[in-house]
This record gives sequence, C-alpha cells and structure tokens, in this order.
Amino acid sequence: MQTGQLIASKGDRLTTFMAASSISAGIKEAKVYKRLSVGVFSTGDELIDFQQNLNAGSVFDVNSPMLTSLFSKWGVQVTELGKVPDNLETLRNKLE
Repeated sequence: MQTGQLIASKGDRLTTFMAASSISAGIKEAKVYKRLSVGVFSTGDELIDFQQNLNAGSVFDVNSPMLTSLFSKWGVQVTELGKVPDNLETLRNKLE
C-alpha cells in the first residue's frame, strides 16, 4: 500500500482487506452503517407456493422469492415473513 492510496469509498461494503488495510495505515476508527434489514411477506388468499399444484383461482407467489433474492443481492438482510391472508386484522398484526 502506498501513501495516499484510497482504501475505501463512501458506500463501499467493508471487506476484510479494507479492514486490514485500514489497520496497517493506522486508521483506528471509521464511520460505518448497520446493514439494512427488511421483512418480506405476500398477501392474498389466492397465493400458493411454487412447489404446490396450481389450481383454478390460485396464483404462484412469485413476489416473495423475487424480492428476497433482489434484496439479498444488494446485501440487505432479509427476514421471510410468509403469506398473509386477505384479512385486514391479520395484515395489521403482521405489520406491527
């Protein structure tokens, strides 16, 4: 590592190399942000898992796996919260 060499830029994900380089350069602290965390759930009585047989009036839940995959790719910690039926009170409880 050379004097003036950039170790990390704002918004970079901290890697072991960055941490080691910072320590080598005598940097004792840095501002970091906690990893973002989201909960994903789908709503609807018609939703079924893609492993089930599709029946009349049913729809595969494609949004939950898609969003979970997308958020994970972005480095977001994802908690899968399942499916919520078409019931306002149940939805309210899930959101709380």
